[in-house]
Amino acid sequence: MIPPVLPSSILTLKPNNLDPLPCNMLFFEAHNYVLENNSTITKIGRGFSYFSVFFIIYFLENLTMTDNKDSETTTDSEFAKKVAAYIEPILKHLDTEDVIVEKDKITELFVKLWEYEGGEKLDAATQRLTILALFMYTTHNVLEDYNIRIDRARQYITHALQEWLKPEMEKAIADEKASTNPFKAFVDSNQNNFDDTFGWEHFMPDVKKNDETELNFKFKKCWFAEFFIRFGRVDHIPTACEFDKIPWNAREDYVDLKLTNLFAKLGTLCQFKYTPIKK
Repeated sequence: MIPPVLPSSILTLKPNNLDPLPCNMLFFEAHNYVLENNSTITKIGRGFSYFSVFFIIYFLENLTMTDNKDSETTTDSEFAKKVAAYIEPILKHLDTEDVIVEKDKITELFVKLWEYEGGEKLDAATQRLTILALFMYTTHNVLEDYNIRIDRARQYITHALQEWLKPEMEKAIADEKASTNPFKAFVDSNQNNFDDTFGWEHFMPDVKKNDETELNFKFKKCWFAEFFIRFGRVDHIPTACEFDKIPWNAREDYVDLKLTNLFAKLGTLCQFKYTPIKK
């Protein structure tokens, strides 16, 4: 007799990747596979097949429980405290109005995913992007548990990021407004840290124009879009887009922005065109 061959997606799973795919989903995959292959079951006996399936599920669940215990231990470690310090300056600004949210749940998930992403081994630029993306992702996921709609959650997340950036932005805006040409000062300031903020490997920027009349550049790649696609949450991409608009939102009285963003629709282009406000 030939034993049934289970799908490779079940057989190749390792403890480290069990969290993204809960064991109950594995049960349904195995269960459906058995149902779709009744001819095999007839040959070897239904009981043996189900015993095999439940044995595998039992084994995987035990691996998951062990992995979760290790994660809980990690959460109370020095490592967890260090990682939590990355998100705390942003998280403290999260205001969910009349809904009381346990922010510790966001921190705990952030710590686990930071470890999963190997955050401590990343270069400084990628670390910054990962902190931002994980804040968006973990906050969205926890707020969903409180039945907060995604558009409302996006407003809360964007506001927290805006408040986090406010001290630095207010100083830059004050310097720009004190100059003879605030828009040109904005362009010059943006150019100074452009390469650090939008590295080639992350965004593949292409600057079309950069002078006192216009700042025009496009991205051929979006690190945030790729991150959220990898996590299976393309609906989080617009949140990253709102984050990118924060510098303009703070300068609406002297900077105009025309934004063409196709990444949010799984396209391959994002273009920013900044011009002075016409008076």
